[in-house]
Amino acid sequence: MDSFWNSWAIAHRNAKAAITALLLFALLIWALYNRPPERIAIQPVSATVVNARLQKGSSNQGGLEVQLSDGRRVRLFVMVSPFPKKGETIPLQEETYADGSKLYLLDQQRWINDRLSH
Repeated sequence: MDSFWNSWAIAHRNAKAAITALLLFALLIWALYNRPPERIAIQPVSATVVNARLQKGSSNQGGLEVQLSDGRRVRLFVMVSPFPKKGETIPLQEETYADGSKLYLLDQQRWINDRLSH
């Protein structure tokens, strides 16, 4: 029985190598054409917390819904202590990308520094 498995492995070695090479080539093509858009700007903005929900059993992580100065609402997941409360103004970073999309992140360093300075 042992010789059957050895002969099968040797007989199909070229087929396995060809399939592996094709899969690696497909992965290379995918990696070359699936690049994220280029980030073109980062600017500080502020937003007001509209809704704050802590995760169960946690005191410093959860979801926020914030309202930007232009009236748009954005949802964020944050892990920061102290956790922002409803009605507070929080500092964000607005990242703008070449395709026009925007990403908002809590500026944790400004948030902590603002909290310590009060």
